[in-house]
Amino acid sequence: MVNPSTGDINFIFDTNTTSLGTRFNVTLQVTGYGNPSVFAWQARLNYDPILLNVTQVWNLTVDSAYIFYGRGSFSPPPFMETGTVLVGDSLLSGTGKTPPPDPAKLATIEFGIIYAPISGKVSTSLSIDNADTYLLADTLDEIPITKTNGYFEYVYARPGMVRSTITINVSEASVVVGSDVTISGTISPVRPDVDVTIYTRLKGEQWAALPTVKTNNASNYEKVWTPSVAGTFELKASWQGDDNTIRADSTITTVVVSQVLDVGIIIIWAIVIVILVAIVVIVVIYIRRRRSRPK
Repeated sequence: MVNPSTGDINFIFDTNTTSLGTRFNVTLQVTGYGNPSVFAWQARLNYDPILLNVTQVWNLTVDSAYIFYGRGSFSPPPFMETGTVLVGDSLLSGTGKTPPPDPAKLATIEFGIIYAPISGKVSTSLSIDNADTYLLADTLDEIPITKTNGYFEYVYARPGMVRSTITINVSEASVVVGSDVTISGTISPVRPDVDVTIYTRLKGEQWAALPTVKTNNASNYEKVWTPSVAGTFELKASWQGDDNTIRADSTITTVVVSQVLDVGIIIIWAIVIVILVAIVVIVVIYIRRRRSRPK
């Protein structure tokens, strides 16, 4: 999923610049799927129908970046009901050998904003991470993919308030349990000495907040995080804004944490290997001596 206006997965608006009823587009696309070639695809997008409704859906069949562009395919009409939309396409028999583009577009979904906050913010996941979202090979086997959800947010802003952004970076994208990861970023426009909250979670679980950290005079923040368990972690940063500035959340970044190898187990395996090698050597020497004896 991608925001065609920004290139990321976030769709963030405020009441100062975006009025109730505004429409925006979400593009579904796939990248890095490799071999085998894709024969069929389907995507189900779930959302909060109190905040949004779907106004139009297009399979991008005439776009040169479409996954099946220029090839015969069967595309049933999109299925839409409250809170969900289902869209898909499949190649006709015998036309699945041409490699699709990468990245490849799938569909565009147009949303309308139907609820405006009178304070704070409202938000919803634009979720495609479900069993009804998949790619199929021409064997009809499912091709493994990572399904990345989008995020919609509509923030109340008093007249005159300015929008802000906050970034997040990590020093390492892959570490072992117990290693330090430095998390850093910047708030723009410059906001010194304000609180930044960093959230972490194992992918698919609930967010947990780390103790807050303050920005320095240059509006930068930095925090050291030490993961204690293995897994794929997602991290994001947030600040709450001030009287003149709208709050902001960062994009989500990922850190893969691996389990530390147990030194005791390594030593045991090393001893076992040495013993096995010694046994093999003894057997070989024994066999050679038997063969060398005079008959």
